[in-house]
Amino acid sequence: TDTLITSFLMDAQRAARDVAGLPGPTPGQLVAAMEELENNIHEHSEAPDTGILAFRATPGVFEFVAADRGIGILRSLQRCSIFAGLEDHGRAIQTALSDGTSRFGSDTRRGHGFRPIFIGLANLQGSLRFRSGDHALLIDGTSPDLTTAQLAQKPVIDGFLASIRCDVSPQPGPGD
Repeated sequence: TDTLITSFLMDAQRAARDVAGLPGPTPGQLVAAMEELENNIHEHSEAPDTGILAFRATPGVFEFVAADRGIGILRSLQRCSIFAGLEDHGRAIQTALSDGTSRFGSDTRRGHGFRPIFIGLANLQGSLRFRSGDHALLIDGTSPDLTTAQLAQKPVIDGFLASIRCDVSPQPGPGD
């Protein structure tokens, strides 16, 4: 229900702020990304009953995962005539993560769901893993973005998995 997910997301935001110690608006931005990924399970997977959303917070670290056993990114994008000819899972992941890309087409003002992940990780050490079909897209580093992504072929899985971890780097003090 909406009440359960709202409560869960509020708990995640508190944990990101109070336990992991993420600075400023970062906890809210990452929770917005979690909410978008949870919505995507219902909207795109065609198997929402298989979805899971989880988070973990420890001092200096916040991570979350969203996964489902649905149709995956490639088949979801192929539902749109613009992407009907797309046949590679790796290219599909790259396409889906690009800002403004949606299986509902480019005129729908949709396809900005992954933006909060990248914004939330600005100036933080991030590790992002996206998996669908027979590919994984991996991004590591400070202020991760698609330009630093590595695409790798993997064994085939059903559905989609997103795993995001951010580490709060200690800020140098005076004299460091």
